[in-house]
Amino acid sequence: MAVMTLKVVPIEGDAVSVPITPKVIVACERHFKKGMTQLFSAESASYEALAFAAHQAMMQSGHEVKTFDLWLNGIEEISTEETPASPL
Repeated sequence: MAVMTLKVVPIEGDAVSVPITPKVIVACERHFKKGMTQLFSAESASYEALAFAAHQAMMQSGHEVKTFDLWLNGIEEISTEETPASPL
């Protein structure tokens, strides 16, 4: 199974890739009161949900982040990446 990661590019500094863990998924679902598949479906994809997931993933990965809106002010780009899982 592939692990989804998000690439976060700040306005200043280096890009970082962070994994979407179960804790991040649950945080997004609780915040938006929708399932993750609804938040990221082709018909109803939400950039706010993507940004929120990136913010949560950054926190869960141990990065120091500001409150969501302040953090978002310093972000240039957020994109998805798919990392192949290890064979074992």
